[in-house]
Amino acid sequence: MQKLKVWEDVLDETLDMQVAPELGDVVNKTAHKIYTEPEEFFKRTYFTDSMVQILSRLLNTLSGEERHNIFLIYSLFGGGKTHTILTIYHAINNPESLINENTLKDYPEDKKEKIKSIGLKLKDLQNQNIKILPIYGKGKLGQPSNPLNFEPYKIKTLWGYIGHCLGKYALVENDDKNLTVPTIDTIRELLKGNKVVFLVDEIVHYIDNLYNSGNEDDRRYAKNICKFFDALSTALIGTDSVMILTLPMEKDGEKVEKGYNKEIVLSLHRAVERVGGAELYSPLRTEGISGGEIVEILKKRIFENIDNDFKEKIIEKYREAYANTDIFGRFEENLSKTYPFHPEYIATLRTIVERGNLQKTRDMVRITRIVVRNLLQEDEFPTLIMPYHINPRNEKLKGILFGKNQIFADYGGAVLDVDLSLEKFKRFSKPELAEVILRYIFLKTYPYDSPTPLEGFPKKDSIARAVYEINFFEKHALQLTDIPNIISEIEKSSSFIYLNKKDEIFWFWRVANVSQMVESKKEELLTLNIVSVHKKLEEFVKKFAVEGKGLKTKKIGNNITFFKKNDIIVSRDPQEFQDDEDYKLQILIRDDVDKSTLYRIIYQYGTGTRTYRNTITVCYADKVLNKLLEITARIIACDKVKGDIKAKYKSYGEEVVQIQTNMVRSIEDDAKAEFDEFVANTFKKIAYPKDNDVEIVDATPTSKSILENVYSTLVEWGKIPSNLTFEGLMYNLNEVNITFDKPIMFSELRSIIRTNTKLPFITDEQLKGAIKEGVEDLKIGIESDGKVLFKRIYPNVPNHDEAGVPIPDIKENDIILPKIKALNKQINQILKDERDEVVDNKYIKVWYEVHISDSESLPLRELVEETEEGFVVKPEFVDLLINGYIVRKTEEKIIGERNEFSLKIDRHNIEGKPGEDVSVKVVITPLKGSGFEVNLEVEEGELDVSYGKAPYETTWHVKIPEVKKTYEIKAVSEDGVVKTDKITLTPRTDIVEVHELSENLKGGILLEIKGIKSYDDLNIIPENLDAKVRGGFIIENDEYFKANFNNLSLDVVKYLIEEIEGVMGHKPNLNVEVTFVDGVKIDDLIFEKLRSLNKKVVFKIKKC
Repeated sequence: MQKLKVWEDVLDETLDMQVAPELGDVVNKTAHKIYTEPEEFFKRTYFTDSMVQILSRLLNTLSGEERHNIFLIYSLFGGGKTHTILTIYHAINNPESLINENTLKDYPEDKKEKIKSIGLKLKDLQNQNIKILPIYGKGKLGQPSNPLNFEPYKIKTLWGYIGHCLGKYALVENDDKNLTVPTIDTIRELLKGNKVVFLVDEIVHYIDNLYNSGNEDDRRYAKNICKFFDALSTALIGTDSVMILTLPMEKDGEKVEKGYNKEIVLSLHRAVERVGGAELYSPLRTEGISGGEIVEILKKRIFENIDNDFKEKIIEKYREAYANTDIFGRFEENLSKTYPFHPEYIATLRTIVERGNLQKTRDMVRITRIVVRNLLQEDEFPTLIMPYHINPRNEKLKGILFGKNQIFADYGGAVLDVDLSLEKFKRFSKPELAEVILRYIFLKTYPYDSPTPLEGFPKKDSIARAVYEINFFEKHALQLTDIPNIISEIEKSSSFIYLNKKDEIFWFWRVANVSQMVESKKEELLTLNIVSVHKKLEEFVKKFAVEGKGLKTKKIGNNITFFKKNDIIVSRDPQEFQDDEDYKLQILIRDDVDKSTLYRIIYQYGTGTRTYRNTITVCYADKVLNKLLEITARIIACDKVKGDIKAKYKSYGEEVVQIQTNMVRSIEDDAKAEFDEFVANTFKKIAYPKDNDVEIVDATPTSKSILENVYSTLVEWGKIPSNLTFEGLMYNLNEVNITFDKPIMFSELRSIIRTNTKLPFITDEQLKGAIKEGVEDLKIGIESDGKVLFKRIYPNVPNHDEAGVPIPDIKENDIILPKIKALNKQINQILKDERDEVVDNKYIKVWYEVHISDSESLPLRELVEETEEGFVVKPEFVDLLINGYIVRKTEEKIIGERNEFSLKIDRHNIEGKPGEDVSVKVVITPLKGSGFEVNLEVEEGELDVSYGKAPYETTWHVKIPEVKKTYEIKAVSEDGVVKTDKITLTPRTDIVEVHELSENLKGGILLEIKGIKSYDDLNIIPENLDAKVRGGFIIENDEYFKANFNNLSLDVVKYLIEEIEGVMGHKPNLNVEVTFVDGVKIDDLIFEKLRSLNKKVVFKIKKC
């Protein structure tokens, strides 16, 4: 042990039984030298307050300063009476030893001075004829049947022995021969001329033997001994002589030492007490949590030296730890008083000794010698000696602790063997900590042999204080939080037969608790009625998995709706599902499932093959079910045992019945909680259909819910898509050669998914979500109740990117259309809405335009052509129409009584070679009235007919200019009604500038990208392209930064922007153009990469 020097005699096992020598052995020099040699004796003796007081008053009496002649030292066996007698014996015989520094070491200054003063005064009295007269009741004192032979006389009585020792036998010779008590005067004559110190020890033993003698003279003599002590006590009054007499009793006399006749003890007490001046002294103080003077006695008897500097360091470490009141609670800390013993070691040791009818201080010393020696032999060096260092399995300790009566023998036998076995400790997450906790609870409570909890029994905080030892925790890598965790594990464990628990209080009782009844009933169920256990297990798992309710936990975190409750079967034997499209789950309560069984469940229906083969999942145990069956049987057993508790425990009282009832409820609750915790970890085998076979995988439990674990495993292995996009749907369908190049009904598509095992499990919600995304991305359309849902129709040009129409829901009979099919069908539906008419003097015009940029739009009708099947979009305008905004335009006005007409031209945008002649058909149609004249004027070109009466048609002839131009045509009626329209003529060249990439531009050469406004857009352009950048950027917040560059490499510009953005913490505003040095061919890869820049920038492209 650290910085502690142990006395050599502690290492000598033979001295364990000699921790308190007899007075006679010390007087006769037959005891060990640590008791016979004064200096060695005092090195190991702690001067109690009682010893100091007795010595001081005895000294005053011997020196004539006062007359305190009778000292009565009381305690039960082993309480320090003899040691006090020996202290007086050595002090008077060898007062120099009281002055020795080794004797005075480690005492407080005031006590040290008192002891030293006693030694000096006794030394001064050595020439005053002080006579020490030991009277040892277990020695040879003489008696009628066996007198002591001192030629020429024989001594038969105690007074004859005293007369002989004082050299005055003649004074009492007649009384000795006649067995009569000497007179008080005779006794005073005996004392005359001497200062006699009578040291009377174990005299009750002497008297008791005489009373039980077979000799009548002995028995007659015995009756006179108490009378003699009465006379002796009276004779001592007023003299310089004293008597120190030990009494084996408690102070009040209610209890005397076991083995002695109580009446004899009390008679002796009354005899000496009757005389005034007789006072009772206890050998030591034992009050207080730190054990009073007991701890000091132990320190002196065990340790030769204690390093005080090291002591302070250790105590400070414990005080730092004890500051954690969550673990240790709030308490009065006494380490400075008890070090190197933990206060709870002293308290526990006292409980064992006092409740176990042991020999008080004597056995406390004996037990501690064994504890310390074992620690040294096992190379254990704790910072404190803890209560759990008292190992009840140590053979030497076992005899001391449990050998006194049958009750304690039960604890040292069955209780110790069953509940404190190594096998029990191994069940806990920290076995070493569990062992010391349980050992402490055992040592602290077994001496009470109580069926109910008592004050002071261990609780969580007191257990923490009693087991936390710094070196032990470091050695086993333990944390403070491990203490409450292991206590909680112990509290929840039902494996203890004798450990009782109530209101977080723990104690051992030798009568087996309900745990044994539960365990017996559990084994009976598992052996003789396993079928009922299986049935109950099915019931529990179904409740857990299907209803989402644990046995202990009210609601399991089960948010999975993938499997409907009606489509989950929990059973021991395989069951057959209906052959329909719903996804199903079979939970098999067994651990012996083979692949052929799984195949039958998943693929077979009746005597044939299942149509919807891609719908069934099977979950079963990946380990033997013994653990779950055992937990289930324990739960059933608890229910059955509840009815038997009263019959077994009623004789111990109602409180015991209630404690045991609560314990069985606790066992049941813990078993239910264990079931909830364990069940999801048991069913970890997951089987599902894949490629017309059965795929078997292991689940990684991430939840307490079986359904959630099944679901997350299917997601993990890709059988259920975690987030199904339209692209993901197309990818999966392509695997089975299903594409959206022709219409397909939603219900038909779902049926394909539920029948084909190459596909994942896809819910209706996932499938609908993916389809909605496909419509939003304009990859597909929906025809629902005859209406096509594809492109959005806007009242005005929006300020966001184009997207498909939102789909509120998809119905069973809705048809999924390829995008071209959806576009054409939608165009046919919306073109029916176009009109140009007069209704009740109101002119109404409705038409549709396709806006391809902020400033450019085309009439929808010019982008389509009419076929036998209706209108279809011209191939060259498909991408433009899909990516452009379709805007519904309207015009309404009141026309009154005037004539009204419409001006229509068949083409508004015409491309051609410069100088090429083009013709535009012009139609004048009366809307109100007829036969009125309308004149036409054109800004450029010529008309075949420039005026006429409505209705009429003409042709406008014009040449393609060198540069793109727009020309107006104006129609004016005779009533002054004016109508205008325009055509745009674009010279066809090899180089074009467009706001978006379309399919017809593939194969061209990309020359520039203009109008890049953000770094994210710039970053889309691959760095491996040989490109130069010109322009600049600005970062503006609390600080301002601006940079311009010209002809820098793309990768350099990106690097500069990244670095400056990182330093300033804000994104820049860009205005740059990228020029590709040799041009970049627009292949499929470049096309896809740059499409996200559509409508954000201008692409300059050379057509090929």
